[in-house]
Amino acid sequence: MRSGSTFVGELFNIHKEVFYLYEPLWSIQKHYFSGEPVFFFDKDSRVPNTKDFFGEDSMSVDITGAFLNCSFRSIDPRTLTQWTLQKSLTTGSYLRCKANSPGMFGILRCLPILRRTCVNARVTSREDDPLQPETGRKTHESRSQGKGHSPTA
Repeated sequence: MRSGSTFVGELFNIHKEVFYLYEPLWSIQKHYFSGEPVFFFDKDSRVPNTKDFFGEDSMSVDITGAFLNCSFRSIDPRTLTQWTLQKSLTTGSYLRCKANSPGMFGILRCLPILRRTCVNARVTSREDDPLQPETGRKTHESRSQGKGHSPTA
């Protein structure tokens, strides 16, 4: 049975005051169980706890919180370049910047664009796999704040 989350997500996606991300945990979940370390711009690399992907202290919760707070330096580079970003209208200017600036330095150069788009949005939302209720309960939320919001990129 389908829940309709993709349809509702597309409604969010077309609204110009919503910063919407389609399945931002796709990359981290895909590579999570490999046991490889995950690197971040603003902290040490972490080896995933493969027994607790959706637990309170997990990377999935940290990355989701970073997306909702527009703190993109707290997100791993693999997630910041995954294909699902192409499905979100709000990531277009960031992706165009990335296309002209490849590699890790390109990501760092383009993050302020993504952050500005996120901070200027009135609502930040994301869609995750509806078959993972633990994610929804812990992290599927939206931020409804005005332009005065100023978390770090």
